[in-house]
Amino acid sequence: MTKLLLPMLILLAIPLFFNILSKNKTQKEILPDATYPFEKKKYLLTLAEKNFYSVLSLALEDTNYYICPKVRLADIISVGKTESRQAHFNKIKAKHIDFLLCDKDSLEPLFAIELDDSSHQQESRVKRDIFVDNALEAAGLKFERFKVQNSYAVSDIKERFDLN
Repeated sequence: MTKLLLPMLILLAIPLFFNILSKNKTQKEILPDATYPFEKKKYLLTLAEKNFYSVLSLALEDTNYYICPKVRLADIISVGKTESRQAHFNKIKAKHIDFLLCDKDSLEPLFAIELDDSSHQQESRVKRDIFVDNALEAAGLKFERFKVQNSYAVSDIKERFDLN
């Protein structure tokens, strides 16, 4: 009986040993607070985005649209079946649009909105904008671009979305 007891104890101890070892390894991988140099941003939107958002909210207040600011492209369009799926996904995973208008009830994406400030005249930004426009069009998602202005008229926004 004791001949069987020792091998059984060893068999029971091995998983316990590896469990303890893996917990210690995980705990070592957790970095102390001082190594996380992150801070909360003061605002989600830039001043230009906030100004546009305020007028957009007024223009859409009696509609069935819900406004989502700063939406990742990969959260509203997807890559279809292709051999280079990952390469295409990598192109959209870190890009955002300024605003997304969704159906209030279903949250179906309906319109993407981009605000274009002077940075959109830089060559790299122009290429990025062309890519985003083409990706949205290929996915069948309508989009509108607005130039950044000091002020916006509710009527102009309503007109762009045929809400008059």
